[in-house]
Amino acid sequence: MNLRYKLANWLTRGELEILRYNLNSAQDALTASRDARALMKSRIHIAETAVMKSRSLRQALVEISGIASSGRAPNGTVKRIGRIAAEALGSEGPVRLKQ
Repeated sequence: MNLRYKLANWLTRGELEILRYNLNSAQDALTASRDARALMKSRIHIAETAVMKSRSLRQALVEISGIASSGRAPNGTVKRIGRIAAEALGSEGPVRLKQ
């Protein structure tokens, strides 16, 4: 017996509709999550590029704090960009941010 036949025997039509709706909702949420992740990666790349091209520490810190304040940066991202900023700008010691 295939799964569809088993489900048809176990669930009523209403339960199948609810299951279908929940599966579609889960798929929509997954798609939205992937879109958000892609957007965040794009923002990180733009900020890294800006930091590398930046000529002032203040401008670099503005880029970094913009990502940090979004609250959606993956773990370690802000520190990684901070290290890039410190290296690119030739500053000594770590770049510290208040969050």
